[in-house]
Amino acid sequence: MTDIKVYEVLLKYVNSLTEEEQKSIKKLVESEQVVKLKTPSLFDLSNLIITLKNDIRTAEAKKAGKGNLLKLMQVIIKNATKITSERIQGSHIKNDYQYVTDSIMAVRTHNILNLPKNASGDFLDCERFFNDAIANNNIPLTLPDKGSLKSYVTLQKAERKAGDINTPHIEYDFGEELPTVDAEKLMLILENTNNLEAYTSKNIFSVLYFKSEEVEIALMPIRKA
Repeated sequence: MTDIKVYEVLLKYVNSLTEEEQKSIKKLVESEQVVKLKTPSLFDLSNLIITLKNDIRTAEAKKAGKGNLLKLMQVIIKNATKITSERIQGSHIKNDYQYVTDSIMAVRTHNILNLPKNASGDFLDCERFFNDAIANNNIPLTLPDKGSLKSYVTLQKAERKAGDINTPHIEYDFGEELPTVDAEKLMLILENTNNLEAYTSKNIFSVLYFKSEEVEIALMPIRKA
């Protein structure tokens, strides 16, 4: 059984305890406070959960950082197939840029890759998203560490599964008056690119703009739950 599966099982067990016991354990886990007693207690359970969280973080950090632009664009094309509009299917080349989008995120690059082409003849005009983002976004963003973000998403998924929490997104909040984004979309970007700069404007509804030497990305914000 993997660490993440054990983590899920332990969280489900915690959710079966009394409300007072749940509060005590969750408070210790959130603060990552290890309690050592000579006799067995519920604190052993919180200690184990904390240890597992740290092990998962370490493992995910080791996996992070393998950039692959082709993989990023392929994932976006695959996500777009879940949407009925033919205007966002496949890729499109315009003004020496190759574009892909899933309506939440758009990517463009001068490195023309071997990707399926849009067959509709009416690909969504992504160029204007980038033009608007470049013109209006002048606040640099500090991007999260790849490993930290990946472990955050992994742990959030496990906690939601254990608690039967059904929300559409795992949120990543860049701060007061700044956009909140889908953490999994952000993770996909960071895992498959390198040396990114990110910009936004002081507006929670602002599109985020990312750029490096090989790629530009526009990411739509989400509403906070």
